[in-house]
Amino acid sequence: MKGSLLAVLPESTGSDPADTARRAILNALTHLPPLTDPLQQHEANPTPLARLERHLKRVRTAAPATSAALPHLFLKKRAAWDARTFVPSLLTAALLQDRDGMDERSGIISAPKISVLTAWRYAKHVVRIDEDVLDRLRRARPLTRLPAELPGLRGHATYIPVPGGLTHPSQTGFFAATDTIEGRPWLTLLIENRAYGDHVLAPVSLPLGGDVAEQIRLMAQTGATNFTEAEAARVARDLGFALLCVTYLGHEKTQLLGPGTPRPVTPRRGKGGKEELSEPSAATVWEAGVDTGNVLRAYYARKTQGDAETGAPTSTGRRMPPHLREPHLHGYWTGPGRTRYEVRFLDFVAVNMDGEGPEAPVRLG
Repeated sequence: MKGSLLAVLPESTGSDPADTARRAILNALTHLPPLTDPLQQHEANPTPLARLERHLKRVRTAAPATSAALPHLFLKKRAAWDARTFVPSLLTAALLQDRDGMDERSGIISAPKISVLTAWRYAKHVVRIDEDVLDRLRRARPLTRLPAELPGLRGHATYIPVPGGLTHPSQTGFFAATDTIEGRPWLTLLIENRAYGDHVLAPVSLPLGGDVAEQIRLMAQTGATNFTEAEAARVARDLGFALLCVTYLGHEKTQLLGPGTPRPVTPRRGKGGKEELSEPSAATVWEAGVDTGNVLRAYYARKTQGDAETGAPTSTGRRMPPHLREPHLHGYWTGPGRTRYEVRFLDFVAVNMDGEGPEAPVRLG
Protein backbone atom coordinates (compact mmCIF):
# COMPACT_ATOMS: atom_id res chain seq x y z
CA MET A 1 0.00 0.00 0.00
CA LYS A 2 1.26 3.50 -0.74
CA GLY A 3 0.22 7.12 -1.03
CA SER A 4 -2.79 8.51 0.80
CA LEU A 5 -3.83 5.14 2.21
CA LEU A 6 -0.87 5.05 4.59
CA ALA A 7 -1.80 8.53 5.79
CA VAL A 8 -5.38 7.50 6.46
CA LEU A 9 -4.55 4.27 8.32
CA PRO A 10 -3.25 5.74 11.60
CA GLU A 11 -5.90 8.47 11.61
CA SER A 12 -8.80 6.12 11.08
CA THR A 13 -7.73 3.75 13.82
CA GLY A 14 -6.53 6.33 16.35
CA SER A 15 -8.54 8.36 18.85
CA ASP A 16 -7.49 11.97 18.12
CA PRO A 17 -10.37 14.48 17.82
CA ALA A 18 -11.56 15.01 14.27
CA ASP A 19 -10.98 18.35 12.59
CA THR A 20 -13.49 20.00 10.29
CA ALA A 21 -12.56 17.89 7.30
CA ARG A 22 -12.75 14.65 9.27
CA ARG A 23 -16.16 15.61 10.66
CA ALA A 24 -17.34 16.17 7.11
CA ILE A 25 -16.16 12.68 6.23
CA LEU A 26 -18.01 11.14 9.16
CA ASN A 27 -21.17 13.04 8.21
CA ALA A 28 -20.89 11.74 4.68
CA LEU A 29 -20.71 8.19 5.98
CA THR A 30 -24.28 8.56 7.20
CA HIS A 31 -25.51 9.78 3.82
CA LEU A 32 -28.48 7.94 2.35
CA PRO A 33 -27.85 8.44 -1.37
CA PRO A 34 -30.77 9.33 -3.64
CA LEU A 35 -31.95 6.62 -5.99
CA THR A 36 -29.95 6.49 -9.18
CA ASP A 37 -31.29 6.64 -12.70
CA PRO A 38 -33.24 3.55 -13.74
CA LEU A 39 -30.89 0.60 -13.90
CA GLN A 40 -30.55 -1.72 -16.83
CA GLN A 41 -33.35 -4.22 -17.21
CA HIS A 42 -33.19 -7.39 -15.14
CA GLU A 43 -35.60 -10.20 -14.50
CA ALA A 44 -38.66 -8.84 -12.73
CA ASN A 45 -38.59 -10.86 -9.49
CA PRO A 46 -35.21 -12.45 -8.68
CA THR A 47 -34.92 -14.79 -5.70
CA PRO A 48 -33.33 -13.31 -2.55
CA LEU A 49 -30.08 -15.26 -2.99
CA ALA A 50 -29.90 -14.19 -6.64
CA ARG A 51 -30.30 -10.57 -5.53
CA LEU A 52 -27.42 -10.91 -3.09
CA GLU A 53 -25.12 -12.31 -5.76
CA ARG A 54 -26.15 -9.43 -8.02
CA HIS A 55 -25.12 -6.91 -5.35
CA LEU A 56 -21.70 -8.56 -5.23
CA LYS A 57 -21.36 -8.44 -9.00
CA ARG A 58 -22.19 -4.75 -9.09
CA VAL A 59 -19.56 -3.95 -6.47
CA ARG A 60 -16.88 -5.83 -8.39
CA THR A 61 -17.93 -4.03 -11.58
CA ALA A 62 -18.05 -0.55 -10.02
CA ALA A 63 -14.77 -0.85 -8.09
CA PRO A 64 -12.73 -3.78 -9.45
CA ALA A 65 -9.36 -2.66 -8.08
CA THR A 66 -10.65 -1.90 -4.59
CA SER A 67 -12.65 -5.14 -4.46
CA ALA A 68 -9.47 -7.04 -5.24
CA ALA A 69 -7.36 -5.06 -2.74
CA LEU A 70 -9.64 -5.23 0.32
CA PRO A 71 -9.03 -8.93 1.09
CA HIS A 72 -5.26 -8.33 1.05
CA LEU A 73 -5.64 -5.28 3.30
CA PHE A 74 -7.72 -7.36 5.73
CA LEU A 75 -5.08 -10.09 5.86
CA LYS A 76 -2.19 -7.67 6.43
CA LYS A 77 -3.67 -4.96 8.65
CA ARG A 78 -6.69 -6.41 10.49
CA ALA A 79 -4.94 -6.29 13.88
CA ALA A 80 -4.96 -2.46 13.65
CA TRP A 81 -8.73 -2.13 14.11
CA ASP A 82 -11.70 -3.69 15.92
CA ALA A 83 -11.79 -7.42 15.22
CA ARG A 84 -15.48 -7.18 14.27
CA THR A 85 -14.59 -4.95 11.30
CA PHE A 86 -13.48 -6.41 7.97
CA VAL A 87 -11.87 -3.20 6.64
CA PRO A 88 -12.77 0.30 7.95
CA SER A 89 -14.79 2.30 5.46
CA LEU A 90 -12.36 5.24 5.59
CA LEU A 91 -9.61 2.97 4.28
CA THR A 92 -11.96 1.68 1.62
CA ALA A 93 -12.70 5.28 0.61
CA ALA A 94 -8.96 5.94 0.24
CA LEU A 95 -8.58 2.84 -1.93
CA LEU A 96 -11.49 3.90 -4.12
CA GLN A 97 -9.67 7.15 -4.82
CA ASP A 98 -6.20 5.59 -5.26
CA ARG A 99 -7.15 2.47 -7.20
CA ASP A 100 -10.46 3.16 -8.94
CA GLY A 101 -10.16 6.89 -9.55
CA MET A 102 -13.29 7.98 -7.69
CA ASP A 103 -13.48 11.56 -6.47
CA GLU A 104 -13.37 12.08 -2.72
CA ARG A 105 -17.11 12.44 -2.12
CA SER A 106 -18.07 9.50 -4.33
CA GLY A 107 -15.47 7.36 -2.62
CA ILE A 108 -16.69 8.25 0.86
CA ILE A 109 -20.35 7.59 0.01
CA SER A 110 -19.59 4.31 -1.79
CA ALA A 111 -17.15 2.98 0.80
CA PRO A 112 -19.60 1.52 3.36
CA LYS A 113 -21.43 -0.48 0.70
CA ILE A 114 -18.22 -1.82 -0.83
CA SER A 115 -16.68 -2.64 2.57
CA VAL A 116 -19.76 -4.51 3.83
CA LEU A 117 -20.45 -6.42 0.61
CA THR A 118 -16.81 -7.46 0.26
CA ALA A 119 -16.90 -8.78 3.84
CA TRP A 120 -20.15 -10.61 3.06
CA ARG A 121 -18.56 -12.11 -0.06
CA TYR A 122 -16.18 -14.19 2.06
CA ALA A 123 -18.79 -15.50 4.50
CA LYS A 124 -22.21 -15.21 2.79
CA HIS A 125 -24.23 -15.39 6.00
CA VAL A 126 -28.01 -15.08 5.77
CA VAL A 127 -30.09 -15.23 8.96
CA ARG A 128 -33.88 -15.48 8.70
CA ILE A 129 -35.92 -14.62 11.77
CA ASP A 130 -38.97 -16.80 12.42
CA GLU A 131 -41.96 -15.00 10.88
CA ASP A 132 -44.00 -14.94 14.10
CA VAL A 133 -41.01 -13.71 16.11
CA LEU A 134 -40.34 -11.08 13.44
CA ASP A 135 -43.96 -9.98 13.72
CA ARG A 136 -43.52 -9.63 17.49
CA LEU A 137 -40.33 -7.63 16.98
CA ARG A 138 -42.12 -5.39 14.50
CA ARG A 139 -44.82 -4.62 17.08
CA ALA A 140 -42.31 -4.05 19.89
CA ARG A 141 -41.02 -0.60 20.74
CA PRO A 142 -38.12 0.24 18.37
CA LEU A 143 -34.73 0.75 19.95
CA THR A 144 -33.97 4.42 20.45
CA ARG A 145 -30.38 3.95 21.53
CA LEU A 146 -27.61 1.65 20.41
CA PRO A 147 -26.00 -0.35 23.23
CA ALA A 148 -22.40 0.79 23.72
CA GLU A 149 -21.43 -2.88 23.57
CA LEU A 150 -23.57 -4.16 20.72
CA PRO A 151 -23.79 -7.95 20.79
CA GLY A 152 -21.78 -9.47 17.99
CA LEU A 153 -23.30 -10.38 14.65
CA ARG A 154 -21.40 -13.69 14.71
CA GLY A 155 -19.63 -12.65 11.55
CA HIS A 156 -18.22 -9.62 9.77
CA ALA A 157 -21.39 -9.07 7.75
CA THR A 158 -24.86 -10.63 7.83
CA TYR A 159 -27.87 -10.28 5.54
CA ILE A 160 -31.24 -10.27 7.32
CA PRO A 161 -34.39 -10.63 5.17
CA VAL A 162 -37.36 -8.60 6.40
CA PRO A 163 -40.55 -9.79 4.66
CA GLY A 164 -43.03 -6.93 4.82
CA GLY A 165 -40.29 -4.34 5.22
CA LEU A 166 -39.05 -2.31 8.16
CA THR A 167 -41.86 0.24 7.96
CA HIS A 168 -42.58 0.01 4.23
CA PRO A 169 -43.14 -3.07 2.02
CA SER A 170 -40.50 -1.89 -0.48
CA GLN A 171 -37.79 -2.68 2.08
CA THR A 172 -36.84 -6.32 1.53
CA GLY A 173 -33.99 -6.74 4.02
CA PHE A 174 -30.67 -5.30 5.10
CA PHE A 175 -26.99 -6.09 5.56
CA ALA A 176 -25.47 -5.37 8.98
CA ALA A 177 -21.79 -5.00 9.81
CA THR A 178 -19.51 -3.27 12.31
CA ASP A 179 -17.21 -0.47 11.17
CA THR A 180 -14.28 1.15 13.01
CA ILE A 181 -14.01 4.95 12.86
CA GLU A 182 -11.49 6.87 14.99
CA GLY A 183 -11.02 3.81 17.15
CA ARG A 184 -14.77 3.57 17.91
CA PRO A 185 -17.14 0.86 16.71
CA TRP A 186 -20.00 1.97 14.45
CA LEU A 187 -22.87 -0.09 13.10
CA THR A 188 -23.38 0.08 9.32
CA LEU A 189 -26.63 -1.02 7.72
CA LEU A 190 -27.26 -1.41 3.99
CA ILE A 191 -31.04 -1.23 3.66
CA GLU A 192 -32.29 -3.02 0.56
CA ASN A 193 -35.19 -1.34 -1.25
CA ARG A 194 -37.18 -2.20 -4.35
CA ALA A 195 -36.89 0.69 -6.81
CA TYR A 196 -37.22 1.09 -10.55
CA GLY A 197 -38.04 -2.58 -10.93
CA ASP A 198 -34.77 -3.53 -9.23
CA HIS A 199 -33.18 -3.50 -5.77
CA VAL A 200 -30.83 -0.82 -4.47
CA LEU A 201 -28.88 -0.49 -1.20
CA ALA A 202 -29.01 2.62 1.01
CA PRO A 203 -26.17 2.76 3.58
CA VAL A 204 -26.42 4.37 7.01
CA SER A 205 -23.84 4.32 9.82
CA LEU A 206 -24.43 5.02 13.50
CA PRO A 207 -21.93 5.17 16.41
CA LEU A 208 -22.50 2.61 19.14
CA GLY A 209 -23.87 4.12 22.31
CA GLY A 210 -25.55 6.97 20.43
CA ASP A 211 -29.15 8.13 20.55
CA VAL A 212 -30.79 7.16 17.26
CA ALA A 213 -33.30 10.02 17.03
CA GLU A 214 -30.67 12.62 17.89
CA GLN A 215 -28.25 11.21 15.34
CA ILE A 216 -30.94 11.19 12.64
CA ARG A 217 -31.96 14.77 13.53
CA LEU A 218 -28.36 15.96 13.23
CA MET A 219 -28.00 14.17 9.91
CA ALA A 220 -31.09 15.96 8.57
CA GLN A 221 -30.02 19.36 9.92
CA THR A 222 -26.53 19.18 8.42
CA GLY A 223 -27.87 18.24 5.01
CA ALA A 224 -25.70 15.12 4.93
CA THR A 225 -28.69 13.03 3.92
CA ASN A 226 -31.37 12.96 1.24
CA PHE A 227 -34.27 13.04 3.73
CA THR A 228 -35.72 16.10 5.46
CA GLU A 229 -36.23 16.82 9.14
CA ALA A 230 -39.92 16.05 8.62
CA GLU A 231 -38.95 12.53 7.48
CA ALA A 232 -36.48 11.98 10.32
CA ALA A 233 -39.08 10.26 12.52
CA ARG A 234 -39.83 7.70 9.80
CA VAL A 235 -36.12 7.01 9.28
CA ALA A 236 -35.67 6.63 13.05
CA ARG A 237 -38.48 4.03 13.11
CA ASP A 238 -36.87 2.15 10.23
CA LEU A 239 -33.54 2.07 12.01
CA GLY A 240 -35.09 1.36 15.42
CA PHE A 241 -36.69 -1.83 14.14
CA ALA A 242 -33.55 -2.86 12.24
CA LEU A 243 -31.48 -2.30 15.39
CA LEU A 244 -33.92 -4.41 17.39
CA CYS A 245 -33.43 -7.26 14.89
CA VAL A 246 -29.63 -6.90 14.99
CA THR A 247 -29.52 -6.82 18.80
CA TYR A 248 -31.87 -9.80 19.03
CA LEU A 249 -29.70 -11.87 16.67
CA GLY A 250 -26.55 -10.95 18.54
CA HIS A 251 -27.96 -11.80 21.96
CA GLU A 252 -26.23 -14.71 23.69
CA LYS A 253 -29.49 -16.63 24.16
CA THR A 254 -30.45 -16.48 20.49
CA GLN A 255 -29.57 -19.84 19.01
CA LEU A 256 -29.47 -20.40 15.28
CA LEU A 257 -30.59 -23.51 13.45
CA GLY A 258 -28.37 -24.37 10.53
CA PRO A 259 -25.05 -25.91 9.52
CA GLY A 260 -22.57 -25.15 12.28
CA THR A 261 -22.21 -21.66 13.70
CA PRO A 262 -21.74 -18.39 11.78
CA ARG A 263 -18.15 -17.25 12.08
CA PRO A 264 -16.22 -14.13 11.11
CA VAL A 265 -14.24 -14.18 7.89
CA THR A 266 -11.47 -16.67 8.61
CA PRO A 267 -8.26 -16.93 6.54
CA ARG A 268 -6.91 -20.32 5.60
CA ARG A 269 -3.35 -21.38 4.91
CA GLY A 270 -2.60 -21.74 1.23
CA LYS A 271 0.48 -23.03 -0.53
CA GLY A 272 3.65 -22.13 1.32
CA GLY A 273 1.68 -21.37 4.48
CA LYS A 274 0.51 -17.99 3.17
CA GLU A 275 -2.85 -16.74 4.46
CA GLU A 276 -5.63 -16.38 1.90
CA LEU A 277 -9.39 -15.95 1.70
CA SER A 278 -11.75 -18.18 -0.24
CA GLU A 279 -15.24 -17.27 -1.39
CA PRO A 280 -18.02 -19.77 -0.55
CA SER A 281 -19.82 -21.05 -3.63
CA ALA A 282 -23.24 -20.36 -2.08
CA ALA A 283 -24.82 -18.53 0.84
CA THR A 284 -25.40 -20.32 4.13
CA VAL A 285 -28.83 -19.73 5.68
CA TRP A 286 -29.60 -19.96 9.40
CA GLU A 287 -33.04 -19.83 11.04
CA ALA A 288 -33.39 -17.77 14.22
CA GLY A 289 -36.17 -17.79 16.80
CA VAL A 290 -37.73 -21.10 15.76
CA ASP A 291 -38.24 -22.32 19.35
CA THR A 292 -39.77 -19.02 20.38
CA GLY A 293 -42.01 -19.10 17.32
CA ASN A 294 -43.09 -22.64 18.23
CA VAL A 295 -43.95 -21.49 21.77
CA LEU A 296 -46.04 -18.66 20.38
CA ARG A 297 -47.86 -20.85 17.85
CA ALA A 298 -48.54 -23.63 20.37
CA TYR A 299 -49.88 -21.20 22.95
CA TYR A 300 -52.22 -19.41 20.56
CA ALA A 301 -53.41 -22.74 19.13
CA ARG A 302 -54.32 -23.89 22.67
CA LYS A 303 -55.91 -20.55 23.46
CA THR A 304 -57.99 -20.59 20.27
CA GLN A 305 -59.12 -24.15 20.98
CA GLY A 306 -59.98 -23.29 24.60
CA ASP A 307 -61.94 -20.22 23.54
CA ALA A 308 -63.84 -22.26 20.98
CA GLU A 309 -64.73 -24.98 23.51
CA THR A 310 -65.67 -22.73 26.43
CA GLY A 311 -66.68 -19.57 24.66
CA ALA A 312 -64.38 -17.61 26.99
CA PRO A 313 -60.66 -16.91 27.36
CA THR A 314 -58.68 -19.65 29.07
CA SER A 315 -57.12 -17.28 31.64
CA THR A 316 -59.18 -16.27 34.70
CA GLY A 317 -58.70 -14.44 37.99
CA ARG A 318 -56.05 -11.85 38.73
CA ARG A 319 -53.16 -13.83 37.28
CA MET A 320 -51.66 -12.03 34.30
CA PRO A 321 -52.58 -13.79 31.04
CA PRO A 322 -49.77 -15.57 29.17
CA HIS A 323 -47.79 -13.32 26.86
CA LEU A 324 -44.29 -12.51 25.68
CA ARG A 325 -42.65 -9.49 27.23
CA GLU A 326 -41.03 -7.74 24.30
CA PRO A 327 -37.23 -7.30 24.08
CA HIS A 328 -35.91 -3.89 25.12
CA LEU A 329 -32.96 -2.02 26.62
CA HIS A 330 -32.86 -1.67 30.39
CA GLY A 331 -30.50 0.32 32.59
CA TYR A 332 -28.79 -1.12 35.67
CA TRP A 333 -26.53 0.30 38.38
CA THR A 334 -23.66 -2.17 38.79
CA GLY A 335 -20.20 -2.50 40.30
CA PRO A 336 -18.98 -1.78 43.86
CA GLY A 337 -21.51 0.41 45.54
CA ARG A 338 -23.63 0.29 42.39
CA THR A 339 -21.87 3.35 40.99
CA ARG A 340 -21.61 2.28 37.33
CA TYR A 341 -24.63 2.60 35.04
CA GLU A 342 -24.93 0.04 32.23
CA VAL A 343 -27.55 -0.37 29.50
CA ARG A 344 -28.27 -4.01 28.68
CA PHE A 345 -30.47 -5.74 26.15
CA LEU A 346 -33.24 -7.87 27.65
CA ASP A 347 -34.53 -10.65 25.43
CA PHE A 348 -38.07 -12.01 25.10
CA VAL A 349 -39.43 -13.15 28.46
CA ALA A 350 -42.32 -15.62 28.61
CA VAL A 351 -44.89 -14.62 31.23
CA ASN A 352 -47.24 -17.40 32.45
CA MET A 353 -46.79 -19.44 29.28
CA ASP A 354 -45.24 -22.65 30.63
CA GLY A 355 -46.91 -23.21 33.99
CA GLU A 356 -43.58 -22.94 35.82
CA GLY A 357 -44.14 -19.67 37.61
CA PRO A 358 -44.95 -16.09 36.74
CA GLU A 359 -41.87 -15.54 34.56
CA ALA A 360 -39.47 -17.81 32.74
CA PRO A 361 -37.06 -17.05 29.91
CA VAL A 362 -37.96 -18.46 26.51
CA ARG A 363 -35.33 -20.67 24.98
CA LEU A 364 -34.66 -18.96 21.69
CA GLY A 365 -34.31 -20.98 18.52
